[in-house]
Amino acid sequence: MPGPLPDPDPIDFSRLRLIGWPYPGLPEDPAWAREFSAHGQARPARVSEQHRTGYVVADGPDAALKAESLPEWQKPRFPSHERAAVGDWVLLEGRKIVALLPRRTSIKRGAAGEHYHQQVIAANVDTVFIVCGL
Repeated sequence: MPGPLPDPDPIDFSRLRLIGWPYPGLPEDPAWAREFSAHGQARPARVSEQHRTGYVVADGPDAALKAESLPEWQKPRFPSHERAAVGDWVLLEGRKIVALLPRRTSIKRGAAGEHYHQQVIAANVDTVFIVCGL
């Protein structure tokens, strides 16, 4: 009896590692593993650009594609710090983002407006260089 059919398009973790994927293969973090289990057909990608109407994501150093955000992220009252930011890892089904993987780190600032709230500028940053003129 033949074995199970191979996945027609397996996830290439070596390409993901080139853009910062923190694991040698499937995620070891329990929260990330739960998201993978909940979205069995989804593939990981990293947010490289954030726009009002969507995102540009990558699953390797030379692979960028436009992705549609979750519908709730487009609602005006949805907290901005709960939306994907540059550097975040997301799960895609086709060109639709279906999940935001939990952040390990983030760089935030106070957002403009009458009421104070935080805005994530970048996520999952390992090293920051601060440059100041003399």
